Amino acid sequence: MRRRAAIGSLVFLLLAVSAGPAVALPPPGACLTQTRTHDLLPAQPWEDKLLDLARVWPVTRGAGIRVGVVDSGVDNDNPQLRGKVFPGWDFVRDQAGAQFDCAPHGTPVSSIIVGAPIAGTGFTGMAPDARIVPARITDTDQIQGGPQVVADAIRYTVDNGVRVLNLSLTVFTDSPELKQAIQYAQAHDVLVVAAAGNQQQQGNPKPFPAAYPGVLGVGSIDINGALSPDSQTGDFVRLVAPGVKVTGCDPEQGQELWDGTSFATAYVSGTAALVRAAWPNLKAQQVAERLIRTADVARGGAGSAAYGAGIIDPYRAVTDTTVDGPAAPAPVSPIPAPAARRQVAALTAGDRAQQSALVLLGVTAGGLALAGLVLLAVRRRRPSP
Repeated sequence: MRRRAAIGSLVFLLLAVSAGPAVALPPPGACLTQTRTHDLLPAQPWEDKLLDLARVWPVTRGAGIRVGVVDSGVDNDNPQLRGKVFPGWDFVRDQAGAQFDCAPHGTPVSSIIVGAPIAGTGFTGMAPDARIVPARITDTDQIQGGPQVVADAIRYTVDNGVRVLNLSLTVFTDSPELKQAIQYAQAHDVLVVAAAGNQQQQGNPKPFPAAYPGVLGVGSIDINGALSPDSQTGDFVRLVAPGVKVTGCDPEQGQELWDGTSFATAYVSGTAALVRAAWPNLKAQQVAERLIRTADVARGGAGSAAYGAGIIDPYRAVTDTTVDGPAAPAPVSPIPAPAARRQVAALTAGDRAQQSALVLLGVTAGGLALAGLVLLAVRRRRPSP
């Protein structure tokens, strides 16, 4: 059975393991859409075989690295995410707690980054010892929001110590607020990884934040190494990663197959977390260059508009000692600004006692002026019976 969920909006379409009962259910009335749970997919996914994480983990599993996920929330209930998600901040309801996912979108994205190995499935995340700092900016598959909310969410994750920022979202109108937030992250030595977008069939508009300087824009490939038909092309594509029929967690339990550059972006963010743990003295842009220089050449050759430098290679990115660039002093994690309420939300590691919420594609409109058209296409698939 095949299901497609198109995530879009006329303002800003934005685009952990312990025993115990589920506790991160959405608060009553918090979700405008009903999420579904599924069974585990037992086989090792093709993308896990391609990236061969078993070779990387003896060196690093991403311990000590926080990854920001500005999205629809991240459900801390799924057994592969339990204990890996900080409470975060819910920008939809303007309160602490982003550990549930109504869309869902942030949950599968985060599971690709930090999902832990468990019995019953061959799927694991890239950096299972890393942690997610969630910022919830949307509630449903389609919702309106404003650029300032997205910018605030980015700044929130930066102020709470992330070293990598995953933005599985696309905005097709440049925004001063968004650009300044990206620059804020970069000034704080945060590596920003963003989706190239899934609008190839609609004239390939320029996607932001992937098109901003210094951002790692990510395209999507399939099991044969071919570019996904809807993956956008342009000089903003720096790398490609699996993004067709890839496995990701559902909220609460189970897994589904997903399509889109959103999920390809998560593979690059997970690899970046591994590199930042293994090479703590490298600055963010040095990490970006390492990821680019160690990529496997793709069909389009190095530097193509479709494939960028090539396919992300976690093992080479972590272990290669021939990559140019001197190591810099270890960056210091920024201290959360005490003035803002959302920035003093408890960031004790995602405990089961915390009930919270995250968002994915927008925020309640509430009089926000139109800022541009943003689209994020997400397809969820289940294996044919």
